[in-house]
Amino acid sequence: MDALIQDLRFAVRMLRKSPKFTVIAIVCLSLGVGPNTAIFSVIDTLLLRPVDVARQHELVSIRTTIKGEVGEFSELISLSHPDYVDIRDRTDLFSGLIAYSGSEVAVKLPGGMTTSYGSLVSANFFDVLGRDAVVGDTFHGNPRATPGTMPVVVLGHGFWTKNFGADPDVVGRHLWVNGFEFTVIGVMGPGFTGATIALQPDMWIPLPMCAQAIPNQPQRLNRRDQLWLNVVGRLKKGADLVEVDTRLGTLGETLAAENPDEIMERGFTSAPFSQLGELSLVPVGGLIAMVMGLVGLVLLVACFNVAALLLARTTERRREISVRVAMGATRGRLIRQLLVESALLSFVATLFGLILSLWTLDLVRSLLANMPIHIVVDTGLDWRMLLFSLFVTIVSTLVFGLAPALHHTKLDIVSHLKSQGADAGSNRATSRLRAVFVVMQVATSVFMLIVATLLWRGLQRAGNIDPGFDIDHTAVFHLDPELYGFDIDEVGELGTDLTLRLANHPDVEGAAHGHMAPFDMNYSVTSVQAIDENLGTGEPIRTLKNSIAPGFLETLEIPLLEGRYFLASDRLDRPRSCIVNRELADRLWPGESAVGRQIMPAGGEESIEVVGVVPTGKYQTLGERDQPYLYYPLQPRFEHGLSFILRTTRRTASDEVTAGMRAFLEKEHPEMVFSSLVSMRDHISTILWPNKIGAALFAGLGLLALVLATAGVFGMVSHEIRQRRGEIGIRLALGGSPETIMALLLWHGFRLVGIGIAVGIAAAWGTTHFLTMILNGVSPTDPLSFVAPTLLLVGAAGLAVFQPARKAANRDPMEALRYE
Repeated sequence: MDALIQDLRFAVRMLRKSPKFTVIAIVCLSLGVGPNTAIFSVIDTLLLRPVDVARQHELVSIRTTIKGEVGEFSELISLSHPDYVDIRDRTDLFSGLIAYSGSEVAVKLPGGMTTSYGSLVSANFFDVLGRDAVVGDTFHGNPRATPGTMPVVVLGHGFWTKNFGADPDVVGRHLWVNGFEFTVIGVMGPGFTGATIALQPDMWIPLPMCAQAIPNQPQRLNRRDQLWLNVVGRLKKGADLVEVDTRLGTLGETLAAENPDEIMERGFTSAPFSQLGELSLVPVGGLIAMVMGLVGLVLLVACFNVAALLLARTTERRREISVRVAMGATRGRLIRQLLVESALLSFVATLFGLILSLWTLDLVRSLLANMPIHIVVDTGLDWRMLLFSLFVTIVSTLVFGLAPALHHTKLDIVSHLKSQGADAGSNRATSRLRAVFVVMQVATSVFMLIVATLLWRGLQRAGNIDPGFDIDHTAVFHLDPELYGFDIDEVGELGTDLTLRLANHPDVEGAAHGHMAPFDMNYSVTSVQAIDENLGTGEPIRTLKNSIAPGFLETLEIPLLEGRYFLASDRLDRPRSCIVNRELADRLWPGESAVGRQIMPAGGEESIEVVGVVPTGKYQTLGERDQPYLYYPLQPRFEHGLSFILRTTRRTASDEVTAGMRAFLEKEHPEMVFSSLVSMRDHISTILWPNKIGAALFAGLGLLALVLATAGVFGMVSHEIRQRRGEIGIRLALGGSPETIMALLLWHGFRLVGIGIAVGIAAAWGTTHFLTMILNGVSPTDPLSFVAPTLLLVGAAGLAVFQPARKAANRDPMEALRYE
């Protein structure tokens, strides 16, 4: 311990003697540590941190397996309510079994109506998870309670604080949800999110109140074909997953035999509980590895930079090291001393990096706040963050400190003690190692900048893609009338009434409604077959579908290629007509007219006539390939939400225009929320948030790597020039021109930069094809995306090389010779 303290004191003394080196090394490492710690904190909060429940290791997720078309079984996270009831009542594997599902709800507050995120949960939800309310109480009801008999609600801590000022007297108050009166009975703690992380419910509603929370599907509790509940059980003592799977398999076979018309090739399986919900079926580990690898590259660049600085510094200290060896210091003691210096640098840099990470977290939160889904990143400085920072400190020390320490403690003592200046021959290995560090810094920087440029180019290209309709003077909004107490018979009337009222607004040229608007995040899929009088039905074609009212396509100004648009007479009790896009028509009847032909939808008993054909557009993403699309006429009795399309009279649907329309609607229907009314451009931008976050991440980290790489090139060239002062003086004294000297030094610097750029371009060329789906038509080998970052890096490196080279070339030769 005494030796370690002595080494620490010596390290502090040596670092104080080189303040310029110390500051540069700490800044470089801080820029690497900060983003790594911040990104880890976000991933830890969203994906890794356990939820706030008791004994999470005892929890098991129950899932549905469904046999696919080619015989394989796919795994789904959700179950139907009858399935949940059967597993709960017909097995004895669990001490408690809970079910839950999220849903948007309309809440009446003193300030007006608002939409919130509610979680429907079984009455034993809080008991099984082992958590109590911090104010009031939770449900302790019978999970077999009669539907509609538990009009109570438990509030989330954030919702309570925001809307009720954290007033503890909120218990007992009445809250109107979807037009129904509920009584607040409790408030959960600030860290409680239920059985999922990140998605923070505003309130928890008992499952028996499903008809009130999801009024557009009142029979959902009774339908076995609707898979919508997440089911989690707490294992009884002695039970394990093998036994659970065996018993669930037997129960699945029994239920299939009992309900042959409702269950086809379906069963159950179990898995260790995951707070990721549906994301647990996605290879999240690969996503985590990719993101952490990305920020790890920046840390690596910083480490390479500091390693190059240490190599330069220890080169200047080799006489000191040689003297210490001659006096009996062992190589192990020298390595330890140099590593203590590196560890001290890492420790100080980590402290500054933690401060930088807190600022980075604020930036990340601002990016996530603009996402179309509500994600909570409630994280700060905690022991997990500190532990990761300690890990980064140790790794950084080994990465940038070990190589210089090993290299400079392997000495020829006699030659170094005889040395009176820079020994170019003995520095050859050091120069090679330093050159490798510089090449890796440049390669990493150019790779990240190329990817960032591709993503930004993809975003730019998205603004120029023609989706098949005019987006500049179009607005859109979504409405769930059932949330406001409208029954199924009134939804169609409300849609027609709102459309007519909007059509008479002075800023509106046309209005229409349907089930979904273009680029909605939700979509419907079906399969259809062409019917031929002679050949019967053809092969099924999988297609997107939408139900629309007359005027929908006309409002979007989507032209007809054949046939006609929908008429009011098409809206019967069931669809007898349809409109298809060009892609679906060509797949069903290649080279033939589609109008007047018949198709049979999946599960249909009656054929449908094609009455029109429209051009193929974009429906889900701007960069998608041509997809089949099928339009049905919207039925009067409609069970789902409505989307409204508005064509404005002005050139663009500006914020001013949409705000005016929103105010008009809120005046007409003050009991409803119309906050979703936005311009079509803003609506489309919501589907681009992964691209925007990816581009921002790559651009920010790429520019950070560029700064570090430029500093590394500058440091390398400066040190090489210092080591070659004598050579430069001799060349100048023998008649060498400053231009020749400068060209020699520039060549040395740019040679390494060129190698690094070539490595980075090769890495980008081999990997960017994985981004094709999100580049919106931009080629993954887009020349501009490769050339622009390359020129940027060449320019930055040129400045880093030119300044020390020019200074050395114009030095007085006698000054350089006197130095020798």
